Amino acid sequence: MVTDLQFYKAVKSYNYRRSLIQDIPDIELKIISFLNEKETHEIRIPGYFISRSNGFLNIKEAPIIPINQLELNLDRETI
Repeated sequence: MVTDLQFYKAVKSYNYRRSLIQDIPDIELKIISFLNEKETHEIRIPGYFISRSNGFLNIKEAPIIPINQLELNLDRETI
């Protein structure tokens, strides 16, 4: 059994998620246009690996590599 409040929350959630889906084609077009400008089919940015194959975007999360900080491995013996 679904309560009135659960029904209300489901409708509200559905409407919100549906509005998000409507923006996806525009966002995909921006990403594809950027890749075309750079004349590449794949690119890495902090936190993501983006590739395009057969007209489809593939976006994977990647470990963030700090680009402004060098990692220093200091041992007490070398100090």
